[in-house]
Order: sequence, then structure tokens, then C-alpha cells
Amino acid sequence: LEVPIKTVKRIGAHAQGCLCYTVSPVHTVEYYVEQFKKLERMGCDSLCIKDMAGILSPQRAYDIIHACKEEGIKIPIDLHSHTTSGMAELTYLKACEAGVDIIDCAISPISGGTGQPPTETIVAALQDTPYDPGYDMELLMKCREYFLKVWEKYRHLHVEEAMKVDSSVTSHQIPGGMLSNLVWQLKQFGAIDKFYDVLREVENVRRDFGWPPLVTPTWQI
Repeated sequence: LEVPIKTVKRIGAHAQGCLCYTVSPVHTVEYYVEQFKKLERMGCDSLCIKDMAGILSPQRAYDIIHACKEEGIKIPIDLHSHTTSGMAELTYLKACEAGVDIIDCAISPISGGTGQPPTETIVAALQDTPYDPGYDMELLMKCREYFLKVWEKYRHLHVEEAMKVDSSVTSHQIPGGMLSNLVWQLKQFGAIDKFYDVLREVENVRRDFGWPPLVTPTWQI
């Protein structure tokens, strides 16, 4: 990562160091803190916890972010999560309590399921708290109206399974992009009835390979 970080810095852009979140015997709080400290030393302008499968629990988010701050990490910390498991909104609140600097959201028509938590909802939830971002709700509602039309335009491409909360993700840890592609591919092969068998097998294969985070390019492999 040293070469791209140095290159980004040389041209005056913002270098964000990102660690993909997963759950395994080796991915401890201490592991994430140490890796983030290395990225800060390498010159990153900010750090990001990328929870691509929406499996970061509220307490684990608090523990990682709080430990990073306690260990003296000075640059901003961003939390990127998906609502696949249904935990993300709670996780974002605990992250705020731990001192997170940025949380990633999506305007409501394209939020939820394997998307991010809804921007307007998070902003409303944080009003009258120390974490209130102060966004204009009327402007956010105008954004919502625009993206409702976009959502309708591409309705024929929506994958229903990817738009629901699926608590089984806490076991198989498959991220949203992989899940929607997996459903589409199984349908193409006339094998959608094998969906849950495939999810169980993913758990086995991931363990055999040493618990890699299921993010590009690992999930394609």
C-alpha cells in the first residue's frame, strides 16, 4: 500500500486507509487497532472500517473505535456498514458514542437490505444529540424524491432477496454485492433451491482458507 498512498499524497488527494471487517479467531480488536496504526504511520489522511457484510456488532464497533482513539490515533475514522443483518443503525449509534468521525449512509430509496443505512433516518435519529450533523432535512427529502424516481426506473433490476434483512449473514458473512450476484447466478442455473446449501458451504470453505474477509476479489474466487 505504500506506493499508492505516497502517490495519492504527492498529487494532493486524500488517502483513506481501509480495513475490511470480518469475524474470526484471528480478527481481534487488537488486530484492527495495530493495522490502523500502521496505516496512519504510512501517511493516510483518514481510516475506514469497511463492514461490507453488515456483521459489525454495536459493541465490537465501540471496542475497535474506542481502542483506536485510546491508542492515540489522530486521523479521522470512518465507519462503512450495510444493513444486511439489521444491526447497522445500532452499530452506528455505538460508533458515535465511541468517537467515530464519519458514518456512511445512503439516501433512503437506495438504502436498506444490502445497502447502507438511510441518510435521512440517521440524521433524524441523531438530532438533539452531541452527534447531530446539522443537515437540512428539507433538502434531504428533495434528494429522496429524486432517488425514488431513479429506484423506479431500475425496478426491473432489483433482486428481492438483497433488499431484505437476512440475519443468517452473521454466520456466513457474505457481503451484499456477493449475495445479490449469488442469487442471480443460482437463478440463471435453475438452482435457486440450493441457496441455503450454498450459504452453509461458504462457511466451510472460508474456514478452510483461513477466514479471509469475503470482499473483492476473495468472494469472486
